Amino acid sequence: MKKYRKPKIPKSLDRFSDLKKIGKNYLRATLLLLSVFKIQKNNSKKPFLITLMTLFLIGGLQVTLLALNESSLTNLGSQNFNYTGGNQTYNLPANTGYVKVKLWGAGGGNAANNGYGYGGPGGYTESIITIPSGTTSITVIVGKGGQKGTQTGDGYGGGGGSGNDGGNSGGQGGGRSAIIIGSNEVLTAGGGGGGGYGGSNKYGGVGGGLKGTDGYNSGNEAGRAATQTGAGAKGTGSVRNGEDGGVGNQWQGGRGSITGNGWGGGGGGGGYYGGGGGGGTNGNHGPGGGGSGFVGRNGSSALSGDQWGSANSTEDANGRKDTVTNITYYNSRALRGDINDRKPIIENGNYGRGGDNGNGDHGRVEIVAYKGNQANQGGSNFKKGLNEWFSGIDAGYFNDNCLPCNNNRWFEDRNPARAESVVKIIDKGDEGHEYSYRWTGYFIPPQTGRYYFKTASDDSSRLFIKKNGS
Repeated sequence: MKKYRKPKIPKSLDRFSDLKKIGKNYLRATLLLLSVFKIQKNNSKKPFLITLMTLFLIGGLQVTLLALNESSLTNLGSQNFNYTGGNQTYNLPANTGYVKVKLWGAGGGNAANNGYGYGGPGGYTESIITIPSGTTSITVIVGKGGQKGTQTGDGYGGGGGSGNDGGNSGGQGGGRSAIIIGSNEVLTAGGGGGGGYGGSNKYGGVGGGLKGTDGYNSGNEAGRAATQTGAGAKGTGSVRNGEDGGVGNQWQGGRGSITGNGWGGGGGGGGYYGGGGGGGTNGNHGPGGGGSGFVGRNGSSALSGDQWGSANSTEDANGRKDTVTNITYYNSRALRGDINDRKPIIENGNYGRGGDNGNGDHGRVEIVAYKGNQANQGGSNFKKGLNEWFSGIDAGYFNDNCLPCNNNRWFEDRNPARAESVVKIIDKGDEGHEYSYRWTGYFIPPQTGRYYFKTASDDSSRLFIKKNGS
């Protein structure tokens, strides 16, 4: 990461063109507000407020987000979570600004008889995300591995139950692994579908990615994959139909063959949206579809494609803002499992493995907390959003030098942000000189773009930051 160097503060109007030469590409883009003060005659010995001459209104500053350098962040601690059957809580250390999260969805269960359909593997999701102001804890869901054979009940994390056909049933779907901040699920690794009955290749659908996969090699009887915007459709059969994913809640995988006993299909995997349950025809009891993963939105729009990133690379090096949750995602990927070895594509032991003549393996979640910018937010005068401001900052005596530059403040990741300070000058009779006052703040832009500055001339100094504004 480039080291930030303070730009030289000009003392005369002739040199304000030098401001355009200030470096632009910093992880924390440093914003300078420079105002020239004309000290006027004032017989009063009391402090008076200066009148600002607005500068720095030419064009704007092009701010380009840089890759988040994880090695430069301060590690505040980590915690790993395994399946317990219920919601778990991660309490954020003080001053946490980012968390890096790795999630493995659970694998689906094998069909009732060995040698028939294996369960689909769970997916893998990873990202470094910003933590919204005021957040003190994260809810953690670790999906349950799907049970082999008949298990008509749903599993924790949204894995759909199998059909009820004794030794001829498919397997239960695997549950999703996820983290929830407030009321929003912000990262998800989808669970694999339960295996089908009637052939050794009737594998459960693969969980994870932006879109899971349909159950394998079963035609219309296979449960369908979930996507970023909807649950997987049920598999249909001449004797029994499966259940659509998303019944009850969007995360739930559909149950297999729900229209009666016999011809039992596999359950759909849980996910950001759940996969569909398999249907039943004589000799073909369909496997469940895979549940989808989730790694945020692009603005307010769902991400597109089958996966985000790859086994060898991540996306969002410069950050991607989800405007629904106000969370920025860095170094992200959401990947499907690998049907060939029945594991998530990024392996961690057997976590998320699809059932191979047995139950599917449970999921896992790993969290690392990193220090953020929330530590120095302007004290008691700090407010959020459009009312973000600082007031009553004394500049000190003027003396032919730059006024004391000791009122550094932090911005949060907000757009627009606002800062305000009333600057007091003590008249010592040395009127007629021009002075520069430097106000420095830190602002992490939510996305690449052109940002504009505005100063005021009503006896105060203000900095407004608004993307593509005026």
